[in-house]
Amino acid sequence: MDVRLKVFLVYLLSILVCCLLAVALGTELLTQYEMHATGQKRDELGEDLGLGILLFIGLVPELIIGAAIGMHIGKRVNAKISNT
Repeated sequence: MDVRLKVFLVYLLSILVCCLLAVALGTELLTQYEMHATGQKRDELGEDLGLGILLFIGLVPELIIGAAIGMHIGKRVNAKISNT
């Protein structure tokens, strides 16, 4: 396998995994915040437009944080792969 392809795949995989984890954690944190702020239970939040807006606004920072962490992890993994 070509070295450039390995580097690309490592970065791609690390960024995708970190973005998914950041979005999952951020969504849960925003949901818990909304439940605490409004006093509603999780099954009552489906009718809350404020939660949808909050989740939509929170998506961009979550993706940026996930991509930054993924690039950092990809850089470290690629350094270990190239040293071996």
